[in-house]
Amino acid sequence: MITDIDFMAYVDENTPPATVLKMLFAAQRDKVRSAEEIANLRRKLFGKSSEKRSKAKPEDNAFDEAKASASDLLNDEAVRESCEKFDKSVDTITVEKIKCQARKKGRKPIPPQYFREDFIHDLSAVDKICTCGMEMKNIGEDVTEQLEMVPAKIYVKRHKRQKYACKKCQEGVKIAPVQTQAIAKCMAAPGLLSHVAVMKFDDHLPLYRQSEIWNRVGVDISRNTLSSWVLKMGAILEPLVKHLQKHIVKSGYVMADETTAQVLKTPGKKNKSQSYMWIYLTGNNSKPAVVYDYQETRHGAFAESFLGLFKGVLQTDGYSGYHCVTKEKAVNAMGCWAHARRKFYDTWQLAKTEGVASKAVNIIGQLYDIEREIKDLTSAEKYAIRQKKSKPILEAFHVYLQEIKPHVQPKGMLDTAVGYTLNQWDSLIYYLKDGAVNIDNNAAERQIRPFAIGRKNWLFMGSPEGAKAGAVLYSLIETAKLNDVNPEGYLKFILEHYIDLDDKKLLEKLMPWNAKIPKDYPKPSLKIEENTP
Repeated sequence: MITDIDFMAYVDENTPPATVLKMLFAAQRDKVRSAEEIANLRRKLFGKSSEKRSKAKPEDNAFDEAKASASDLLNDEAVRESCEKFDKSVDTITVEKIKCQARKKGRKPIPPQYFREDFIHDLSAVDKICTCGMEMKNIGEDVTEQLEMVPAKIYVKRHKRQKYACKKCQEGVKIAPVQTQAIAKCMAAPGLLSHVAVMKFDDHLPLYRQSEIWNRVGVDISRNTLSSWVLKMGAILEPLVKHLQKHIVKSGYVMADETTAQVLKTPGKKNKSQSYMWIYLTGNNSKPAVVYDYQETRHGAFAESFLGLFKGVLQTDGYSGYHCVTKEKAVNAMGCWAHARRKFYDTWQLAKTEGVASKAVNIIGQLYDIEREIKDLTSAEKYAIRQKKSKPILEAFHVYLQEIKPHVQPKGMLDTAVGYTLNQWDSLIYYLKDGAVNIDNNAAERQIRPFAIGRKNWLFMGSPEGAKAGAVLYSLIETAKLNDVNPEGYLKFILEHYIDLDDKKLLEKLMPWNAKIPKDYPKPSLKIEENTP
């Protein structure tokens, strides 16, 4: 980028005026782009994270450069004609109003699986006498329930192996066999191991905090000990995740995304360098599964290796690393309208005025209105309605974007949004062809959230081995949650039934949709909410 300070270094008296003007325009364009990026980063850092639509106030507009790339674009006659043409092409398309159920008032009942302890509150003998002098009779009771908690119950499981000897021969001693353990010679029982894993990877508690919690209740477990348990669990449970991987590849519809992870002690890399956690999720499957795959880089070869001989639909945010998978004829690339919308939304929020960006957000909003309308329908019904309602909107939107593209300020945020949408167009409209797929990749993004929240707490992973173990446990915990199974109970079930994870039949029995979870670990219940004034 050429700045005001070094601009003169590129110009002398022999420089043609046309070249000077070209350089001036380029410098101004770079200046606007930098200002847009800074303003957008400030908004994301200090502003609201919600992407709900809200009308901007004219007096709030403090960023004139962004207006030049958005609202002022409407002053262009060609663009204005394109807007009018688009409005006429879609004004006959209507979306039925979505009716939302009113939220029921009152507090939800406490789940019935918990033990109830009764406390009887009675009137005194004097209060049981009526004003007329007669003794009052009990006609019932009014019951109020409160949730109570007692400290965690910690106990020691003692395995006593009986020994036998022959009095006559007085030779040889027989002893009962050692109980099979997932982690050999480990002092932690399956319940404790599963609790540590869930605290770390679902409750996002770093191991040093867990060590302090155990110390508070009188149990001295060092962070190094907890870390060794996590590493060993990750190693022995990896075959289960490999089985989940095969299940995902066979599903025919995979949603993928990736996020950064800082991993220390990586050979050949600095501690501050970034590694990546790749996420692969089954789309709209009756047996949902997700796998977290740790890799040192974002190279597309890792996606190609993971998906192998996958055939079907691969939905992503458009990252080029997935092209090595979607280049195969058996794989259909599908885009994400949430990503396209976000780019227009960021531009609109920066401009703080109605314009091309806000118009694009509203158009994409119509597509989402249709999706909300058909969410409970069959795949065939979704396909039919998308063809009837969504397709005309998209066709008109495509023409609109193509017509305004030449008039958009190059390399600005609006240009990026329009360019991304046009470049990804074929993959973005793929959902029109298949009623079984989603309009966006938000489900995969939601699976990144648990990892991102954990990353804010534990900051980094201590080694590549720790990152791999974390990926294994994240995969099992999040897959259990997708299947409405208590993750702690699920891990305990696996560790208790650990025999031979090379047995494919056993692996399928240990999947969350087949696992028999102990009664001590109930399914997640509805949220208990209490009205506040």
